[in-house]
Amino acid sequence: MAFRFRRSVRLFPGVRLNLSRSGMSVSVGAPGLTLNLSPRGHAVTVGLPGTGLSYRHSLRAPLRTSTGEAPPPRLETSPTRDPAPGAQSGQISSADIAQLTSPDLAGLKQLFQEAAQQHAALEPDYQAALKSRQQAWRRLRRREQPPLRLFFKNAIPRAQEAFAAAEEELLKVAAARAQSEVRIDLPLNAEAAAAHRALMDAHAELARSARIWDVTASVGVDRVRERSFASSAVSRTPIRLSRVTDAIVASAEPGLRFQNANGADLDFFPGLLLMRSRDGRDYALVDLRDLQVAVRPRAFVEEEVVPADSQVVDQAWAKANRDGSRDRRFNDNRQIPVVRYGEILFTTPDGVAEAFHASNCEAALAFGAAFHELQAALARQAQSGPERGGADAAADPPAPERVIALPRLASIGGAHEYTVAALLALCVGGWQLLPSPPSPQPKPTEAPRLALEPPRTIAEPPSSVRPDSRPAVPPEPPASAAPASAPERVTTVRNANLRQRPEQASPVARVLSAGTSLTVYGRQGSWIQVGDAQEQGWVHASVVRTAP
Repeated sequence: MAFRFRRSVRLFPGVRLNLSRSGMSVSVGAPGLTLNLSPRGHAVTVGLPGTGLSYRHSLRAPLRTSTGEAPPPRLETSPTRDPAPGAQSGQISSADIAQLTSPDLAGLKQLFQEAAQQHAALEPDYQAALKSRQQAWRRLRRREQPPLRLFFKNAIPRAQEAFAAAEEELLKVAAARAQSEVRIDLPLNAEAAAAHRALMDAHAELARSARIWDVTASVGVDRVRERSFASSAVSRTPIRLSRVTDAIVASAEPGLRFQNANGADLDFFPGLLLMRSRDGRDYALVDLRDLQVAVRPRAFVEEEVVPADSQVVDQAWAKANRDGSRDRRFNDNRQIPVVRYGEILFTTPDGVAEAFHASNCEAALAFGAAFHELQAALARQAQSGPERGGADAAADPPAPERVIALPRLASIGGAHEYTVAALLALCVGGWQLLPSPPSPQPKPTEAPRLALEPPRTIAEPPSSVRPDSRPAVPPEPPASAAPASAPERVTTVRNANLRQRPEQASPVARVLSAGTSLTVYGRQGSWIQVGDAQEQGWVHASVVRTAP
């Protein structure tokens, strides 16, 4: 007794994506008349709904499932210097995206293009909602932490409500954006699943190579004219390998990406290769069983820095004879290391042509072996049993609810820039309150004071005057006093505080600028009472000097 597995997802009215142990297919039509498109061939199913009677007719023979490799294109090892003048340029790049799709996946490509249009239309709304959520989160976290928490304690609940609203809006937009993704859940048997996990491990190990290059061109070198040990020169660009996180494909297994310096990136999913144009408007879908992968070691004359994980296998002269020996006509001739790199080639009959070099040759060879094993496992799975499709398909179980994952929120610290500003303000204010250091000044001379005659006491006559008494003689007017000397004046030597009382803690009446001339009205210790036309306040003796 054989077990069968099949799952069908409704993409649009009249269009369903069928997934089974034998692969993927697309069914178009209505109950009673269905057109089925799959890598194994096209078929038309005609039946009577409700009776269980149907007729299935194949429109073409199934495709080959052999995994034999075609001879890879010739790509010679070479130094990285510029090719000689007159050399023929040999670009290594795939054909136009529109020409690369496997014939059996043309219907699925149309679904990808429609999903891409919906995805692009929702992208501005998603980015705006993402920015609003981040701003609300930053505002909330800064108010929840000192020092703003001391001043915005009552505003924290409103900030929490604003953040919750922003996150809810982002979830709505993200859910609508997720609806535009094409979900590919290719059921893999135990052998194919194990092969795919091995490929993921090999891809991760290859990604850890010190250097990986995309070889974009190769030209022949005239060895006699150039006196070169290499037979060709290549152009290469460093690239990276990574997991796919930005595609419109929703898959249970993550995609594996090869960056492409001169074309569309190569994204490998279970069962297919996805290539997207630079503008994101066109896609190419290639069946993995149609992809030819060749991996081999290459000896490379490395004129740049030798990667740490590569193996130096020989030395070559910069100027060499035909047999590789040193050309003694060049005095500055030097030896260049020859290293062992791994070369990976991806090709298809429809125009895919990409070449990569990896500094870790063993990791590249392991990736190629894992890729061939996955191709063989997929081919054996496709031959394990016929696909059940069309009008006689069983009802599909309900799809599990998808969980929308939002980007992680950044860690936001407190608004400590305000704390720093307050501390700086306190430091500056405290410095201004410190007493100014005394500066050496010449001792001011005492102004001569006018000696006044003490007042005389005039005795008043008694109330009863005797007749024989003589009238009191009025006092004589004092002698003319000596002319009073000019008042003492001082001048401030720098900006000074005019205080209300002769003490440091007294309030400041005003600030006197340097060079202000003042009249001295009195002294008390080291303080001088000064003013203009009248007494105004006290200044310290260290900030004034006697006016000339």
